Amino acid sequence: MPVTLICLALGAALQLALLRRLAPSALVGDENEYALPADRLPLAAWVRVPLHRGLMQAAIRLWPSAPAVHGARLFVGVQALAALGLVTGYAEVRWGALPAALAGALLLLSLERAILALHLWPDTAIGLCWLAAALLVGRDDSAAALALAAVGGVALGLRIEGAALCAVAVAQPLAQGEPSDAALAAALCSGVAALYMAWNRHLSGRWQLDSTIGFNLRVARIDAATPTSPVAETMRRALAQTGAAPRSPARRHLTRLAARLRALLGPETFVTQALLQTGAARYGGGWRPDRPLVALALRHWFSLSMGLTLLLLPFAAPGRAALLGLAALVYALLVVRSRYRMALMPLMALICAEGLHAAQPDPQGWLAGLTGVLLLALVLWRAPRTDEIRQSA
Repeated sequence: MPVTLICLALGAALQLALLRRLAPSALVGDENEYALPADRLPLAAWVRVPLHRGLMQAAIRLWPSAPAVHGARLFVGVQALAALGLVTGYAEVRWGALPAALAGALLLLSLERAILALHLWPDTAIGLCWLAAALLVGRDDSAAALALAAVGGVALGLRIEGAALCAVAVAQPLAQGEPSDAALAAALCSGVAALYMAWNRHLSGRWQLDSTIGFNLRVARIDAATPTSPVAETMRRALAQTGAAPRSPARRHLTRLAARLRALLGPETFVTQALLQTGAARYGGGWRPDRPLVALALRHWFSLSMGLTLLLLPFAAPGRAALLGLAALVYALLVVRSRYRMALMPLMALICAEGLHAAQPDPQGWLAGLTGVLLLALVLWRAPRTDEIRQSA
């Protein structure tokens, strides 16, 4: 598999070069909770599903002398390489070198993805789970149903939106007329959730799976009422507010959903504004993407990749197309930061590889793909802009 090996070599070189060049020396936001031992967590810390934090703690213990938790940063980079190797390897075996090269290029040229893989957030690991689920959807054997439930259980432990993959693990065998497989998947996911609750009880003294979902829903309500507020201000308002969140007309929720889709699918904001503009991560030498092509790739590569994905989506397996739609809906409804979209990148690369292989001179398929691209362009053009922090005029 020469294409896969070349992509892995380039990906490893890129991650190591970025870690050495940027050398982030500070933890940002939630990273502090993932890096701190349990006995040093503040009492007011969120209750989060515990698997990702456990993995980060294990990586830090494996390399305790590494500066600025570089052991954990390298582990996240390994997760990014695993997704790259899995998608290119699968594509090369199933569909040939050209689709594999396309999938690899989409991931390797995403500077946004590479930079975020230097940080401790679970977006990279969640993306690996969405990719694994995409390789399992559509199969109707019991082993695939069990594997999909296992993927859902892992995803649930990484961050709470992994519950969506647990739902997929139960829904697929039900749709295929296999209630026994669905019952087994439900039992497995429920058992894993109970295990996570017991883990949280040990860590924080609270029998709770996750407390961030309520906060995210509050943010969504405030966000709908103030659709032009930057993300940082919306977050501060949600943290400070007690009682019921403000109610908004349904049309404002629709407007805000469009704005969130723009934040999710449009120009990059989190790395550019929350990390680079504020200097929060303390990158070595105050690094900035000064070269025009680098800045352009950082800001717009995801949008271009999504446009290509939508163009080729009609030629991909329906189950994978539905999975991408579910993921986009989950992230548009529950989050406001552009970094969460990195969970979609491996799945998009797989769909593009499959679509390139299966594409035919079918006018209906290409028309459907072009319609998707035009809808994306309409959202990016007309939806309100969402910034991470307030920008000067």
